[in-house]
Amino acid sequence: MASKSERIELRLDEGFLSRIDDWRNSQTGQPSRSEAIRTLADIGLQAKDTTRVKFSDGEKFISAMLADWFQSQDERNCFAPNPIISSIRDGNYWALEEKFKGIFNDNYCEPQVGFEASQILEMCENIELRIERLGEEERNIVKYKFLNGREDVFVGFSLIQEESYKNAVKQLLLSSTRFDRFKSRRLNDSAAGRLEIYRRMHRALSAMGKDVSQDKHLSFFDIQLILEAGFGTH
Repeated sequence: MASKSERIELRLDEGFLSRIDDWRNSQTGQPSRSEAIRTLADIGLQAKDTTRVKFSDGEKFISAMLADWFQSQDERNCFAPNPIISSIRDGNYWALEEKFKGIFNDNYCEPQVGFEASQILEMCENIELRIERLGEEERNIVKYKFLNGREDVFVGFSLIQEESYKNAVKQLLLSSTRFDRFKSRRLNDSAAGRLEIYRRMHRALSAMGKDVSQDKHLSFFDIQLILEAGFGTH
């Protein structure tokens, strides 16, 4: 049984209708306007953009000029522009994606993600500094009660579920003179759900009426409450 169809009203200007007429007049059998619109809509819905990398004419021109300039430099220059120009000229953009892996992508980090990542780093840095100043007995309580024997509070984000936060932290560590303690730390192998742990810690800190960027004097009791909110006890 044929599926039900629904009548819709569609208003188009003369220029658009003229383009539709030009297309249908070029087709075998010269379909009606209605059939032409249905066919064109179906073509559009089924179309797949298989080339993610695209260049405007201006970008092609700039790329060509840069490649020409590099070509005119010392022959020992390790940059080889000819394959790039060939890829752009012939439309083989996949070759550029292959050569420059990771450059062409649709990644976008929301500003809120970067802001929250910065807050998390500030909070964890503050807590870690306070742990280092504790006496040995208190430090061991924190390490073995909450942190599985370590003193590192910040251990990164999940590679898959929390990738946008991982990338935001990576950018913060690259571009900021702050957070030096985290720059040599391996931060990409954390278990899933780490973000929610940090958020629970931050809520506990806020409930104390403390500002993550200003309160540098957390007590031993404060630290325990914050870590228990995030990690629980072991």
